[in-house]
Amino acid sequence: MDGVKKPTYCYRIGAEMNKHNESQEQLAAAIGVNRDRVNNWLNNRSKIDADNLVKIAKYYDVPTDYLLGLRDDPASDKDLQYD
Repeated sequence: MDGVKKPTYCYRIGAEMNKHNESQEQLAAAIGVNRDRVNNWLNNRSKIDADNLVKIAKYYDVPTDYLLGLRDDPASDKDLQYD
């Protein structure tokens, strides 16, 4: 995936990690994956799956649409349910 523009979620997940002063290890532990997987998502070496995207959205209390770049407002949609 070298030379390909990174998807918005790479930047937005990284921004949420920075905002919460968290490491890749901390995010990985919180959502039940290993650090290498988080690193691969952030560096566009592998694509994130829907289940893990939802876990990250729930963890940071932001909409998946925000992480995907479909909206610019990171405020969570309180009426949405992530079951």
